[in-house]
Amino acid sequence: MNRRYSEPQPGTYTQMLDAIIEKFNDTVPILNVAEWKDTMRNVYVGNKHAETPAPDFQTMYQTTMQGLIILRMWLGIQLGADIVKMQKMLGQDEIGKKIRNFLV
Repeated sequence: MNRRYSEPQPGTYTQMLDAIIEKFNDTVPILNVAEWKDTMRNVYVGNKHAETPAPDFQTMYQTTMQGLIILRMWLGIQLGADIVKMQKMLGQDEIGKKIRNFLV
């Protein structure tokens, strides 16, 4: 934990994404995790800081939808859901259908 604002803070944005991804134990539903993490960080920073160029809308949309899939599946892991079954159902999921070419 880094110390900022006199309170303990988590590490970098990328480190926080890594902490989430490591919970998947080889069942990450995204095809290219390294690319997704880089793009997710660029989307986040590009929207947070006005002086930083933001990616185009399509990239922001696809990356955010991948993030929602990761978040939902991570939550499923925390609640004890069958992660393999969840992953198989992504093709029928409303979000999963829209970004199928990015999913495992």
